Amino acid sequence: MGFPRVEAWCKYRKPARLGDLMEVTAWIGRRTQKSLRFHFEMRREGDPELAAEGNYTVVCVNRKFQSVPLPPELIELFGEYLPPAVERPVPTTQGPAE
Repeated sequence: MGFPRVEAWCKYRKPARLGDLMEVTAWIGRRTQKSLRFHFEMRREGDPELAAEGNYTVVCVNRKFQSVPLPPELIELFGEYLPPAVERPVPTTQGPAE
């Protein structure tokens, strides 16, 4: 079982330099049956302004790299940190308008 990242996004707002101590706040913002989206905010220690913010999505896969449901042990481990699961919308195909 693995959790490859399938999407990542980051907005850099202020520079961070080598040696700066950074405070990182992270949380799980979205969960589906097979994926988790982690969000994060970074601030220079003691500075209330954001230096960076972002998120990334991971998908649970088996050894054949096929997506599979999140294991119950993981859901139990994250416990109260997990938001309720949401259903992914199923794409629909529509014919030409008449």
